[in-house]
Amino acid sequence: MKFPGGAPGPEDGCGENPKRVYGREEQFPPRAWATWPATGQWIEAQEYLRDQQEYERKHAAGDKDAKPPKRDVKLDTLAAC
Repeated sequence: MKFPGGAPGPEDGCGENPKRVYGREEQFPPRAWATWPATGQWIEAQEYLRDQQEYERKHAAGDKDAKPPKRDVKLDTLAAC
């Protein structure tokens, strides 16, 4: 989320602490799995940022047919990181 005067970017936490919640090592998924759902969102944010940069480049060059990408506040926040 974006808050006025707040630092850009998401919270660092990935939810619950697997060791605390699930106990024994064989009971919880590898730590990489805890962040796996966010990976697709980061890729989406990078593509969103590339689309914005491409639009700005075309707009600055005077391309009248350039259309801005659809605004997405969630991706704005992730792309700012």
